[in-house]
Formats: sequence, structure tokens, C-alpha cells
Amino acid sequence: MKRTNIMEIPYSQNLPSEKWRRLVNEYAGILPDAPLKLKFTRNVLKYFHKVPNYCRRYPHFGEIVFREMLSEEMEKLLPGSRALVRKSMRKGKISRSSFALPNIYRFRHTIFLLVIAGLIGGLGIGATFLYDVIHSSTGSGPDNISLDRSVQPVPVGSDLSGVGPIRKRIVPSVAKENEEGDFPRYIENPIWLVEKTASVETYSNRLQIITSFSVENIPRSYVVFPKNSDTLPGKEALSTEIRGILYHASEGDMAPLKPEKNRLLKQYSNQLLQFAGRQKGYHYLIDRFGRIYRIVREEDAAFHAGNAVWADENSIFLNLNHAFIGICFEGKGFEEFHEEGSTKPKIRALDDATITEAQIRSGKELTDWLRFHYKIPEQNCVPHGITSVYPRDKLIGYHLDLAHGFPFHRFGLRNKYGDMFPSITEFGFKGDRHFREVLNGNIWPGINRSEEYLKSRAKQGNISLAVYRKQLNQRFDRYSDWQTHLHE
Repeated sequence: MKRTNIMEIPYSQNLPSEKWRRLVNEYAGILPDAPLKLKFTRNVLKYFHKVPNYCRRYPHFGEIVFREMLSEEMEKLLPGSRALVRKSMRKGKISRSSFALPNIYRFRHTIFLLVIAGLIGGLGIGATFLYDVIHSSTGSGPDNISLDRSVQPVPVGSDLSGVGPIRKRIVPSVAKENEEGDFPRYIENPIWLVEKTASVETYSNRLQIITSFSVENIPRSYVVFPKNSDTLPGKEALSTEIRGILYHASEGDMAPLKPEKNRLLKQYSNQLLQFAGRQKGYHYLIDRFGRIYRIVREEDAAFHAGNAVWADENSIFLNLNHAFIGICFEGKGFEEFHEEGSTKPKIRALDDATITEAQIRSGKELTDWLRFHYKIPEQNCVPHGITSVYPRDKLIGYHLDLAHGFPFHRFGLRNKYGDMFPSITEFGFKGDRHFREVLNGNIWPGINRSEEYLKSRAKQGNISLAVYRKQLNQRFDRYSDWQTHLHE
């Protein structure tokens, strides 16, 4: 892939020095596609002059500041890119800063002067603080401000909770953090609908949604169960809000992603699109070329989850068809095979998931929009395979689409394969031998964590793990029946 050359991009600002231009090209070179490289380079050219002048007078300090600015710009365009920068430095794709430990000796006089200046400044601050402490005890401090004598005395027996001098606590001005601690900063930036035609919606983050295949379905309605209580909720717990995103893979016929197979690729995509529309199976479908189709309207439920369980910090969800948006990638992570002497086919996991680069880019743009628009927390963005259950036998992994190989980091999400699973921790479900065989023994780390959690809870209750698991299974049946009852 050709690198974007900073000298080929016209811009009115003065260009950085030759050394800094080389750094820009090195950082831009690790971005995955040309549009991102172009946007990154333009942003750097636009803001590089904000490096303070005193840093420019000291080239080594200036380089450190400039490198940090480059990393911040990359992080805005490609979350998680700082790790990619460090890896590229180790491989020599990005040169390291020349301000290394051996250079400290060269700047020993400057460093010595800075240390002396810091000590003098510290002594001054300490003296000021001591002066304030001494004078505050004589009645001139902030805690001895005289009150307005015109205020009427408060009658005896009155409520004093709201009486007294009001003092404003002065705090530094800081950028307001999103209430969701796990919300990536880039999702706080506005994303909006730029243009809408009869067949396409275009959004400010490059997202494009083809809407000409959209269909209606039943309205959303599901029960939100409290996570830390066994009390069954009333009808006030019925909700129509979108609370999460469930990722799927179509697991159907696939053609090689090659130019000579273009006709077959389009044929398979069109067949899947027609099938999904008839079944009202997903809210969105992303084909092999990254094109996004809206299948079922967001305000309606879609039949994408089947029996599935998920939970966040406060709530448990048993009806993900209604509670979550379903996004399907045309792809597969499993294949059928025949063992010698067996007439029944078996299933095994593919070494690599077949989600394409174009699908990942489009999927992230769609995820960003949905999370921004509906305030969906990171915890509730999960692959279908780790939520699907078989209620009759209390087993996990009934459906296994995207049960391995989902690129969480490319979506700005935490790896959910390592998290504890609500189907186990809240309801005592477990995996059987078939489940382990299908995943070639590579079961999710979160399963062991969940099982250890069950053991510790059983021990705290002074009961066996089998008895505790049975209690949790009965809890699931009770919740499931109650959900049906509230919808009658």
C-alpha cells in the first residue's frame, strides 16, 4: 500500500521541519487505509503549530511533545493504536526518540538548572502555604468569614439542614467524563445523519446504510430483571429501550473473496439478504464487501437471538430479540467435516474467522453510531455465541456464531471471551462435551472464571456446588415463566 506523502498535501500552515515530516510519514504508514492516512496527515498539519514555542527551542523536548500529539491524533482515528505504535517501534517501522538515557549527560547543565529552579519554586510555595496557615488561626482565613448580620435568627427547633453559609468549592476546570467509565472518548464526539434519500442514509462518521430492504416487525417489549435481587418485577419493568448490540455470523455458504468469484459472491449475498428479510432475522446485515443493509427497523424487535442470556452491572436480560440490536456479518467461523467410519457430519471451528477488513470497518462505524445514539454501554456489545443457551438442559453455546475470533479491539470493545458469563453466574448453566469438542478444547477463559465464582458462592452458602447450581437453574425457570406471564 502506497504511503501518504506529507509533501503532496497542500496546506496553508507552515510545514513542520524535515525531521518532523519524516515522523508524520512513519506514523501514517501504519494506518490500515489511505483515507485514514490522509485524514491523519491533514489533522497533524492543522494542529502541529500548537506545539509550544519553548519546546521548539529544545528539539528533543519538542520531539517528545510532537510524538505525543501524533499518538493522540491516531488514537482519535483508530482507537487502541498506541499499542500498534509501540509494536511498530519494536519492529523498526517507526524510529525511536533520540532523547534517550545516554543523552542525559549532554544536557546535564540544563537539567541541573531545572532542578534548582524547581527547588526554589517549591520553597516559595511552601512558604506561602505556611503563611496562610498561620494567618488563618488569627481569624483572617476563609473559615472565619463574617456573616451578614442582617440575617434573621433561626427559631429554636427549626430544621437546620439547609441553614448556614453556602461555600462554593473551587475545583479545577476539567473535561466532563462520560458516565460510562468504559465509554471510549471517540464515541462522545457527535455522530449525526448527514443525508437521507429514498434508499440510503449517510452519517458524519462515513457510515452508510442501505434502507431499501427495510421491513417492519413486532414492537419491542421485554422484562428488565434486577441483577442483585430475586424479587420478581411487575409490569413497570417492561421496557422498549435498546440496551445492547448482539453480533452474529451468517454461517452459510461462502465463496472465496477473489475477483473471479465476484458474481458468486454477489449471488450468495443477495440470497442471504432475501432470506434475512423474509425471516426478519436481524436489524442489520453487512455483506462481504462491507455494505450495510437495514433489515428490520430499529424500533422493532428482530428474531436474531433465540434463547439467550446477558446481564450488565444492574440488569439481567432474557429476551435479546427485543432488548438488543442484531448485527449479522456475512461470514462463518465453523465448518462441517466427516470422521472416518461416521455417517453423521461433525462441526469444528475454523482457524480464522472469515470477517473481511471491509466488514470490520463498516461494523465499527455502525457500532459507533448505535452506541452514541442509544447510549449503549461497552459491556452490552457481545457476540451471539457467548449468550446463546439451551434452556431445557441448562447448557451454554447452543448457537456458536462468533464464538471465537471476534476482533473486539477493532470495535473499541473489551474482549468478552475472558469475562464471566451471566448464563453461568446467574443461572448455573454449563458447557457439555459437544461444546468443548466443537471449540477444539479452546474454551473461553471466562468459563473457568465463572465456574470458580460459582464454587466460591456455594462455599459461602455452605452448600454443595451441585445444589447451588440447581437453585440457580430453578431461578432461570422462574424468571422465564414470569417473563411469559407479564406479556400475557
